[in-house]
Amino acid sequence: GYLATADVPGGPAPALIDDAVRQASLSMSVLDPELRFVHVNDTACRMMGRPAEELLGRSLSDTLADFEGDPRSFLHHLRVAADRGRPVQYESYAPAPAGSCLHAWTVEIWPVHDASGTLTAVAMAALESTEQHRARERLALLNAAGAVGSTLDVVRTAEELVGLLVPRFAGFASVDLLDWVLGTDEPLAVPPGSGELRRVAHASATEGFPTPAVHLGGQEIHPSDSPPVRAVREGRVVLSGPGDPDFDRWMRTREAETPHNRPFREAVCSTLSVPLRARGTTLGVVLAARTAPREPYAAEDAVLAEELVSRAAASMDNARRFARERSTALAIQHSLLPRDLPGQAAVEVAHRYLPSASAAGIGGDWFDVIPLSGTRVGLVVGDVVGHGIPSTATMGRLCTAVRTLADVDLPPDELLTHLDDLVSHLAAGGAYDGGGTEAAELGATCLYAVYDPVS
Repeated sequence: GYLATADVPGGPAPALIDDAVRQASLSMSVLDPELRFVHVNDTACRMMGRPAEELLGRSLSDTLADFEGDPRSFLHHLRVAADRGRPVQYESYAPAPAGSCLHAWTVEIWPVHDASGTLTAVAMAALESTEQHRARERLALLNAAGAVGSTLDVVRTAEELVGLLVPRFAGFASVDLLDWVLGTDEPLAVPPGSGELRRVAHASATEGFPTPAVHLGGQEIHPSDSPPVRAVREGRVVLSGPGDPDFDRWMRTREAETPHNRPFREAVCSTLSVPLRARGTTLGVVLAARTAPREPYAAEDAVLAEELVSRAAASMDNARRFARERSTALAIQHSLLPRDLPGQAAVEVAHRYLPSASAAGIGGDWFDVIPLSGTRVGLVVGDVVGHGIPSTATMGRLCTAVRTLADVDLPPDELLTHLDDLVSHLAAGGAYDGGGTEAAELGATCLYAVYDPVS
């Protein structure tokens, strides 16, 4: 036999050792030097999907020939133990021979020698570490999520989120947003049952398969009872898959729209519809679909997806708010600048105003042409330090002040002295950002010239 025990009084009987090995939760096998099975325990039989009688005496390579995956790497490690007499460890993530879902395995392989040192067998014990593998994958995804939202751009953030999900978490993923998110309007309430969304990003693990039902930038209209619409309406993750009535109806609708994607739909084993929510506002929905041989999504996957999507949603909302503030600042700024300059008797005025495309936003720059008495003309160019609405508001105050001071016909040096006093008062009063700003943080530059055609 292949089992032996030390001849110790009161030691365990061979039958006890045999029962322990046979009932072990690990897959344990013994092969001869030619890699033919000479022993398998119950777990190994379940993993191989065959009874012991069909395995014993049979070559391992023959038993693996009918299963998915490439067994060459595994057989190579076995040959290292058989030919070189060295123990090795082998890790894999592949379907079990008796199943179709992916599993992680840690396999210990070691040579067995007799008393004379001759190699008589190769033993192996396989421990399934699928849960640990998935936990590591989830942690790696969370770490990688820090790269999502690298720019203040809604669409780019959606693309980064899809790139994170595919292929590590999903075989296909898409991001659909409500139309107002892509503009600078206030958040709109989501109409009950509304499935009208705008596709901004999608990707699949296999290029070109499936073909998305809607092109980027196109309108996606989901049925009111579909998982994505339920996720938007209820504000929670919806885990769905074949057998769920809503999912099956949704797939039949998709079948009519894109019949060429039927092979993909038949392979889908699970989907997650995750609402994009930030600061209590729903922005859209993320769809992640998983296909065989990967395992269907579980509750812990839904929690992970919610965390990943919430981070992206916060970045999208920041980008949306930034775009809205920039648009508001630009509108205020243009409203304060001169539009139709009155014709001047003694001077022709040409002007161009082009704000720089700064990541910090619109600044507080302005110009003006002010008619004065005696055909004279005041020419003004100014710039408030900073960006955004606060600097634009300060720009409006200074622009008005210069016009007021120019109307009383102050010479340039006196005008700028009064303007400098105004800036100091504004800084002391915290008017720049609503309080808490030191005076040194508020500053402005201003050029004021008077053109006199007589002199």
